[in-house]
Amino acid sequence: EALHRQGIPVVTFNSDLEGARRLCYVGEDAHRAGRIAGEIAAKLCRPGQMMLAVYAGPEYGGHKGRVEGFMERLEEVGFSRRDIRLAASHEDYAQTFAAVELALAEEPELIYMANQSVPACVEAIRRAGMEGRVRVLAHDGGPEIRAFLRSGQVDFSVGQDLTYQSYQALSVLLRAVLEHKLPEREYYHPAS
Repeated sequence: EALHRQGIPVVTFNSDLEGARRLCYVGEDAHRAGRIAGEIAAKLCRPGQMMLAVYAGPEYGGHKGRVEGFMERLEEVGFSRRDIRLAASHEDYAQTFAAVELALAEEPELIYMANQSVPACVEAIRRAGMEGRVRVLAHDGGPEIRAFLRSGQVDFSVGQDLTYQSYQALSVLLRAVLEHKLPEREYYHPAS
């Protein structure tokens, strides 16, 4: 708001801010990404099996959208929300570790990491001696996630095109500042 009042153009990038006075949002369609994760989970689990979904919390729009899309898709194919435990970890390693550790006592079939605290999840599973017994579904494709995928500590990851996102956000801002052109649309999502 302060930047907008000063006449400085703003583009939200990677995570949108609801109600923000911005030119546009450039990033993943979090709800759609969550639905894709839900589709993967539905192929790995059966209705009635317990799952854990970990996200930063409802105040973080991107992760909230992922979890909503995840649960929505699972419900469409016969799963119940009662089978999905939610844990808000606020991107904190210790909170994520504790949430996963607590859930492991119920022997979940799958842990869905809608946030970036995947290392805490992997470590909790390793310490519990449950590697290979619980599937892990994450997001993004950075070096850490790729290493977890190669080692089998993460089973699947829904990627997002961060190169596109950063390029597109800067392109929109440059056009706004140098050419005084407004973006053509409100949302720019990577091609899927």
